[in-house]
This record gives sequence, structure tokens and C-alpha cells, in this order.
Amino acid sequence: MKKLILATLLITTLLITACSNTTPQDENMYYAIYDSIYKVDTNTKKSSLLYSKKGSIFDDNFIIQGDWLYGVIDTEGGLCDYISPYIFKIRTNGEDFQMLADGIDFTIYDGNIYYMKQEFSENQGQRGC
Repeated sequence: MKKLILATLLITTLLITACSNTTPQDENMYYAIYDSIYKVDTNTKKSSLLYSKKGSIFDDNFIIQGDWLYGVIDTEGGLCDYISPYIFKIRTNGEDFQMLADGIDFTIYDGNIYYMKQEFSENQGQRGC
């Protein structure tokens, strides 16, 4: 049983490391698990919950600009439980969460956010039910 737990922790650590982001101006690493974003202090290796939003799934491809963390959140709702992706930003201290636009595949260049816009009707969603 101890070997199984150790193997699970090792795999989890590898997955988190592969799917997280850090930048030179911020000595923290950020990762997402389902509806929560976590922050890891790279010096102390301590992890803490940064933000959680029930009924949502955070993608873990974050971009950090100054004291803001940008990403994509998938929210569920509507007639067919369609998934609506939105670009969001939140301060790296976990405050001021804001949904900015419905879209995916974003990048930030010269202070502007460029992304692919998602458009769908409320009663059709992405899955086309």
C-alpha cells in the first residue's frame, strides 16, 4: 500500500509540474485541479488554494503579467449543460477575479489580449444538442 501511495504522489507531482506555470517576476508556480487554482511557493514548496469556483473547470495554461494571472475557465449551464469557455484574470494574491470574454486560445502581446472568440446560442451550446 505504501508503494502505491508513493507512486500516486510521484505521478501527481509530475503531472502538476508539467501543467503549471511560473515566471521570473513571480516566484510561485500555479496549477489547476478541476474547479480550483493553487499557488505553490517555489522556495518553501508549500501549496495553497488561490481561488475556487464551483461548477467550473479551470484550464491550466496560465499567463502571468505583473500581479495578474490570466487563464480560461469552462463554465457549465444552460439547456444541454453546454460548456462555455471564458478568459479570466485574477490577481496572484487570489483577489479580484474577473471574467473578461468568451473565448479560448489566448495570448497577451503589448498589453492586449488576443484570442479566438466563441459564439453559440444559449439553446445550442458547443455540443450542438
